[in-house]
Amino acid sequence: MRAKSMLYTGLALGMLLAGCTDEELVQGVSGGSTLKAVMESQPESRVGFVDKVGTFFWTANDEIGVTTQSSPSYFSKMTLSEGAGTGTGTFKGNMSSKISGYAVYPYVKSLNHTLSKNTLTYNFPTEYTYAALDSEYGKNDGTGNSFNAPMWAKVEDDGTAVFKHLGGVIAISVDNVPKDCALKFVLQTPGKKLTGQFTATLPGNDSSLPVLTTENSSNGDSQVTINVEKPATERTATTGYFYVPAPTGTYSQIIATLYTVSDEGTETELYSASWENKDGNLTINRCTILRGNITEQTLTGVDESSVSSVDDVENALKTNASVSVASISGADNTISLPSETNGKAVSISFESVASNDAALTIQEANGATVSSDVTLFAPSNTGNAMDVTINLPNSTVTLAANNETATYDEVTATTAANTLIVDGGVTINSLTVKQGNVRVKAGATITSVAKECEGNVTLYVESGSHIPETLPDGVVAINAEVADLKAVFTEGGTYQLQSDIDIQGQNLQVASGVNAVLDLNGHTVTAANGSGGNIYVAGNFTLRDSQGTGKIVADKDYIKDAYSAGLIYIDGESAKMTMEGGTIYAVRDDAVNKGQFGVGVYDGGDFTMTGGKIEAGWYAVSGNGTNDTQNSLINIQGGELVSTMDYAVYLPHSGTATISGGTINGAAGGISMQRGTLNISGTAQIMSNGEGNTGEWGDGTGNQSNSALMVGGKYGDCTVTMTGGSLTAEKEALIVTGDSGYQINISISGGTFSDPSALAYLAEGADVDVVLAKDVEITKAILINKNVTVDFDLNGKTLLNQTDLEVSGSYETGAFEISAGTLNISDSAGNGAVKCVADNTDNDGFRMAVWAYGTAKVNISGGSFYNSQKKNAQIDLINVQGTAQLYISGGRFESNGYGTPKDGVDRYWVLNRNNGDTNSVIKVSGGTFVNFNPANPNMDDNDNASYLAEGYEVTLNGAVTIEAYNGNNKGDYIVRAITAD
Repeated sequence: MRAKSMLYTGLALGMLLAGCTDEELVQGVSGGSTLKAVMESQPESRVGFVDKVGTFFWTANDEIGVTTQSSPSYFSKMTLSEGAGTGTGTFKGNMSSKISGYAVYPYVKSLNHTLSKNTLTYNFPTEYTYAALDSEYGKNDGTGNSFNAPMWAKVEDDGTAVFKHLGGVIAISVDNVPKDCALKFVLQTPGKKLTGQFTATLPGNDSSLPVLTTENSSNGDSQVTINVEKPATERTATTGYFYVPAPTGTYSQIIATLYTVSDEGTETELYSASWENKDGNLTINRCTILRGNITEQTLTGVDESSVSSVDDVENALKTNASVSVASISGADNTISLPSETNGKAVSISFESVASNDAALTIQEANGATVSSDVTLFAPSNTGNAMDVTINLPNSTVTLAANNETATYDEVTATTAANTLIVDGGVTINSLTVKQGNVRVKAGATITSVAKECEGNVTLYVESGSHIPETLPDGVVAINAEVADLKAVFTEGGTYQLQSDIDIQGQNLQVASGVNAVLDLNGHTVTAANGSGGNIYVAGNFTLRDSQGTGKIVADKDYIKDAYSAGLIYIDGESAKMTMEGGTIYAVRDDAVNKGQFGVGVYDGGDFTMTGGKIEAGWYAVSGNGTNDTQNSLINIQGGELVSTMDYAVYLPHSGTATISGGTINGAAGGISMQRGTLNISGTAQIMSNGEGNTGEWGDGTGNQSNSALMVGGKYGDCTVTMTGGSLTAEKEALIVTGDSGYQINISISGGTFSDPSALAYLAEGADVDVVLAKDVEITKAILINKNVTVDFDLNGKTLLNQTDLEVSGSYETGAFEISAGTLNISDSAGNGAVKCVADNTDNDGFRMAVWAYGTAKVNISGGSFYNSQKKNAQIDLINVQGTAQLYISGGRFESNGYGTPKDGVDRYWVLNRNNGDTNSVIKVSGGTFVNFNPANPNMDDNDNASYLAEGYEVTLNGAVTIEAYNGNNKGDYIVRAITAD
């Protein structure tokens, strides 16, 4: 028996699957190692892929593929060992080396998925085999037919992987399947590839996740076959379910056909249905399910029944989900929904309202309990509007328009609690609610509303709809988007804002165990810091902004215990937040006293930031000092954190903060740390502009000095490790440490710094840059005594030591003292200087700009070096001893003190090797030397051997000279390369 093919173009938005949208093709239409793998969303209260709701789950014997360190381009198999029927599974396998890189689902050896760097080549199969049909949509025991929906995951160092969808699923249910034979199901997508090779770039960017799309297929076919084995005993199910993984994209047509297969292999077409694209209704996005149904009515080819009278509707609904009524008139019209409509989507359309007294009552038939989605369509406004009484306590009812607009006069509604829906273009003159709530969609109007029931009635109001300005007691209006967002936060999924919303007093909470994603989509969320006006995170929350202008903004000043938490509050060991985009703005007037805070991390919660911006009057991100045992993880990989008055990041708790990218900029300081571990690396930029005010607070950062990094240790031991990134203090200190009695350990092995104070914390083997951001005055010489490399760029600024000393002979009066490692001094901006001076005639010391000894190596390519002292004026500007080496290729060098006279001449001691240090090295290949000839030093501690490098000469007043300074030949001695005549 062959059925008539169906043609249907309608779609309806459904519920969520693993944080994914679930779309309808038909709305009531006939027709050796261990890895912990987590779905991107897994609502705590449900597992499995449940009818009309849907949650992805792991299925028994599921297999994933993982890359390893020794095989980064190919995937090795791991098999589910625990977690069937849930969204969290444990996979095991025998690996040849450590799991590293990425994982994919499903693993099928013959499909040969591969990875080239971060380009995934994924193969969609052309055929599947079901041992049995699922008896319900998706089954929720973990033993049903796997979707095989393509997914990928980044394998983390802790052995976990959060799988994210790369495509979608086409799910077709077929009513009245034969009970005793094998079946063959064929799905076709003419003009679009459904199988074969597709590529995706992992892991994507901030605004979108990677997808496999119909636009990037290299080969393949547009047909998929699912073979269903003959059952050992008759099937008990009357409906079969077929799932086809699909690349993203818009399909022009989808054709589904079911065949029976005899024992001899003869195929006979049984049912067929076709869906055409209309306004993008056959579009599959990442993480969506497109659902269709071939019902028993396909046998007769009946799609919609047309009747002339309301009296005929009940009988028509027994075999049809959609009924069109020619006309309605009179005050006594009743439609009773028969039991056959239970669980189905039902639509009843009226072509005309023939009289102004037309009234309709819609109810359950005697003895029937009907839980359905019921839609009533009224005709466009023609001067007559009907009254409607709805008595469907178990159903969701939509009042819609046949065309663009329609008016209902008086509506009395008893619906299920989940709501009466007033569709766009519909006007209700008078609404009375006896049970349920009301959703008022964009473009809908309710002129007046009343309630006749216990408790509150909630109007979920979409942007662009209209309700009365004044509502009666017990009728409460809230933004429909807030309600939708609450549902996602409770059950999991992704929500994209369609308008600006206000969440103050709404108690938005991401439930424990839930994965929820909020896409600001360019809109603004008005919130309050605490008191139920912020976003409270107990589960896994991701914030992104696909348009780039979305914000969450604070609407209240700081009040202790009222508005004293972050706009986003991450609370508990299982609470995690990832910020990929958007702006969190918590700046108030008089920020010193009124705040506010951006993101709070409490009691072991974790926060990761890869993009976006957090700008606060006080802390952009903060922990809490009472958290002395929970290990919160704060991971800043990108984005921007700003405090307009305080420290941008505050770390008073037990935990680890890792800053590997992004910008942290505080008006008072960058990071204030009072306990825990801080790792700085990569491209992280941490800054203090030194103009903020931390205020006179008794706790937190109150009264702290302004610095890029404050390590106070007020609440416990502090460990700071820096391997990269930069610290910049535009005005005041770079690094400040406290004296609390707790241990403070700072180890720097890499990075860039705006002043030399960081050099006090260098680890053995460190390689760092100092680029002066301002003039710096030091009170003792910069000491370098480890095997390190320091590139010191004066950057047009002055390094000054003018320390007053009471004790004669101290070396603290110099600029650089280096006994090991390498110091490279340059001046990229010009006009940079190193000065060691004392104008007081009672002030003594050794005013050496550079003192190098031991195994030190110093390279100078720029800058001006100057020293001067009136007391005991024997001064070396630069002194080299032992086996130390000095190489000068540029710069200006002047000693304004006088050395010991020789032959009655006062000498300027600019470069000097210690007496008898014949192993030390001074080589000059550039630079200007005042009253000093490096070609003939004329010092009393060597044999006057030239300091010049081979191939160089000295000029005085433009003429080459090898004559030592003798008091009569003052001037600038300039070193240049020898050129051929």
